[in-house]
Amino acid sequence: MYDLCRLVVTPNTVINLEGNYVADSGAAIYVEVPPIHSIINVTNRACFMQYNCLCNDSLQDFPPQEWKNVSINFIKNRALLSGAAIYASDMRFCTWLSNYSSTNLLLNNSTIFKLPQELSKLNPFYFESNDVLAKVENASFMDTDLGTDPLLIIASVDGEESGVIVQPGEIVSIDLYAIDQFGNYQEAVWSVEAPGLQAANLDAFSANGGTYLYVVPPFSKLPLADSLVGTFTLNFTLLRTLGLMSNITFSVNNCHPGYVKKNDVCVCDTSNPDIAHCDNENRYVYLREGLLGSLSDVDRSLTTARVFQGYVNCSRLGKLPGCRFDFDQPEGRCQAGRNGSLCKTCASGYAITMDLQHCLEVEFCAAGDTILVLLCIFVVFISFFILLFNVELPNEMKGFVFYVQVIGLVYRPYSIAQSTYDKIQDIGVFLNLLGFSLPIPLCLSPSIKAYYVALFGYISPLLVMISIATYVLAARCIKFFSDRSALKGITFLSLFVYKYIADASFLLISCQNTQYGFVFQYDGTQRCDDIPFVIFFIIGILLVLFFVVPVPFIISYIIVKRPVHFYQYVDVLTEGLCTKCRWWGGWDIGRRLPFVFVAYLVVFETPTLVLTLMSFLALAVLIVHLFTKPYKKWQINLIEALILLNLVMVTIAYLDPFTSPVPMGLKTFLSVLPYAYPVVYTMWRIGSRFSKKYHHGNKNTSNDTSTLLLPVEGKQDDASKKRTDLLTATSQTSSSSDTPSSSPSSSLRVTADSISSLREPLLDS
Repeated sequence: MYDLCRLVVTPNTVINLEGNYVADSGAAIYVEVPPIHSIINVTNRACFMQYNCLCNDSLQDFPPQEWKNVSINFIKNRALLSGAAIYASDMRFCTWLSNYSSTNLLLNNSTIFKLPQELSKLNPFYFESNDVLAKVENASFMDTDLGTDPLLIIASVDGEESGVIVQPGEIVSIDLYAIDQFGNYQEAVWSVEAPGLQAANLDAFSANGGTYLYVVPPFSKLPLADSLVGTFTLNFTLLRTLGLMSNITFSVNNCHPGYVKKNDVCVCDTSNPDIAHCDNENRYVYLREGLLGSLSDVDRSLTTARVFQGYVNCSRLGKLPGCRFDFDQPEGRCQAGRNGSLCKTCASGYAITMDLQHCLEVEFCAAGDTILVLLCIFVVFISFFILLFNVELPNEMKGFVFYVQVIGLVYRPYSIAQSTYDKIQDIGVFLNLLGFSLPIPLCLSPSIKAYYVALFGYISPLLVMISIATYVLAARCIKFFSDRSALKGITFLSLFVYKYIADASFLLISCQNTQYGFVFQYDGTQRCDDIPFVIFFIIGILLVLFFVVPVPFIISYIIVKRPVHFYQYVDVLTEGLCTKCRWWGGWDIGRRLPFVFVAYLVVFETPTLVLTLMSFLALAVLIVHLFTKPYKKWQINLIEALILLNLVMVTIAYLDPFTSPVPMGLKTFLSVLPYAYPVVYTMWRIGSRFSKKYHHGNKNTSNDTSTLLLPVEGKQDDASKKRTDLLTATSQTSSSSDTPSSSPSSSLRVTADSISSLREPLLDS
């Protein structure tokens, strides 16, 4: 229908419009009406759909809910673009001015065709399964039944219609949308008028919207108040009889951060080493991973600070390196859940975890106190169990224990790089089981600062040392404890005490030099020279200098130079080692130290550099083991070599957390593979013990049992024989070096000590 044509219905009318298809708009009804230049006093009498009541007053307007016995059905009609049932160039005349209509006559869907919900049962119009083939991708709502010509046009840049900051030489992507009376996006033809351009018609944009690329002209061609600062406007017009217009205002304020003026336009500052590259639109710069960008308060120039890679909200350009610096969105530079000048503090409503890697919502910290108490009880229980039964760490398991204490440090840079506020990697929880981190990413309270959380690292070793001290004191008073040696158990626990103290101490001295001064690595607001943090910093320094670093050297010195004075402890550390490799007891403890140092003190922009150092350390440990072959049994040397080789492969697999060709499944498999070894080893030990008992029982039944009670001459346990040989050699060396007047009592004393049993009481009463 065109112009003033009307479709008039009367009472008792039924119209079915079903199964119509059109390759444009309006499959059932298509209407072209004259343009409306004014909508004052618009009534339903101007609509293309009219109702005649056949009564005396033919001019009386009846609302649709009062049309008598009228049914107009639109069923299974299809259009290509819009308005599968009805498409009209303008439906504003079809708005019934009553209490049910919207007050917004420009954009509303209160037409006579779709009444409000409370009158839906009285609506004479029925719509069912009408469809538009060209679906609008970016529209959250689309009325497939009705459509009109555009009544509103929008020009924006990332949703902003004014105040967009641009620079000369920048390619601006302007989104253009035309919207009809029902909020549907419609196809339209535009024209543009802008500085540096003559008025020009643009191509037709589909209902999915269009993007117009505008190159900002040089400074000299812009209408700026001065040479570098000002505003200008782009005007867009819809080429229809309605003459709709839209404009967008841009601001120019010198060049963007990371760009410099050259030949009257702004170009990427390639001389800045912190910039990885610039984008194709000459708007944003991409900083190297691990750098946080900010604007100088003086001239808005680009400044950078080194932070952990996972602290920054990193937006990449494809597979290219670097994170985009959004100079116009300062609130989005940090990872979700973090804020602060260096993104090192948790945002409001978040709390830092015990491993200092994640910020979790406070609701996840409700059970933190209870879990921490249970963990402390577990540490005390397992410590007393090891001491009471004098559990030793066999040589077959020393390589595995080293692996589980180091793998958490290897995974840590990767975990921080991949950290998000709402996601904790399960593999990270598993690998940190015996590392510094607690078995779960536990958070307590948002009021607890990061350096207090770091102090919790001393809880585990402190509880273990208290357990050891309690056991030693009990051995002096209670015969049950004094008759049981705990030296092997103490040696076993000392490995974990040393590792935990090393972790916590290096954490406390992790300070970084930034533009804000020396700040704690895990809290950018905490200066390292402020009280009380400086006290904790001094404690960490003292523990590192006088405990963590010297302990491996002291142990090696005792084993090599003073074995007689600490022969019981030396026996435990050197049991099963080759004669020339007795120093391995100190190396076994000290080889953890380089990994701890690199994990907590060596900070680079990317975890790749940290993991590269760790891969070299793992390779060095493997090479030392292969050349030394410290154990007498070749099987133990082989098993530990395989575990160390797996450690090297794991460090290589985790080198790059984002572009690594190694799939995550393979990384996880390599990481957890050594954990299968203790299961196999335990099953083998249990099988061997049952096998020995079985053969021993058969022997008792076939031989005279009385002979089993007699001492076997020449039999001696390996540890006692080794200590006897050691002390005998030491005694001979002393005799040869002493004067002829040496007393025989000295020789007698050495002999008495040498025949003492290894499993003598821990302390003499």
